[in-house]
Amino acid sequence: AYLLNIPSWDWKQGDDVICLAELKLGFIAQSCLAPGFSTMMANLFAMRSFKTSPDTQAWQNDYLQGTGCEMYTETLSPSFTGMTFPQASELCFTKLKLLLLAIEIKGEDGSDSKISINPRGAKIQANTQGFFIAQSADEVKRAWFYCKACHEDIKDETLIKKCKCKNLATFRKGVRAVQMVGRANDHHPPPTFTPPELPKKVHVRERVD
Repeated sequence: AYLLNIPSWDWKQGDDVICLAELKLGFIAQSCLAPGFSTMMANLFAMRSFKTSPDTQAWQNDYLQGTGCEMYTETLSPSFTGMTFPQASELCFTKLKLLLLAIEIKGEDGSDSKISINPRGAKIQANTQGFFIAQSADEVKRAWFYCKACHEDIKDETLIKKCKCKNLATFRKGVRAVQMVGRANDHHPPPTFTPPELPKKVHVRERVD
């Protein structure tokens, strides 16, 4: 009843209520099934920075590095098209040093899309959004820049940048757009402008009284 008194709250628009006590108890229950789940989720929700130190133990440096990770989204490159989710996640982890958790699956017949975590039977479609755990948005850009033809032999993930294939594809896309405009003009030529005729020169004779 109290929620109905809030003008900006509308359940028809997707607004929902989160009970913090229920959320905490749910995290504890999930941690019983998967130890460390609540810690991982708490670190993802909080924004932190980390600094490794040689005086700190290895497991502590790994934990501090994990606390600096956040959730990011990025469109998967065309090289992922046709892969299964396990194949795409393995490529992201081994080649791009990224952790792919979920993808956005578009509904059929124009229905709403949904976020699917670790979908086993799903295949990557064109322009699929991926959900990653990474240190920064720049790292996640590798998933969009990755090109099998140009980056397959690269061992250092920091060298995966925008390649010539994407520049060529952008150039071809622009040329194709110009060609389509030219063809449209051929079928529908622009109207021609005909200047109006100038009036003929009139000789005026002076009147003599």
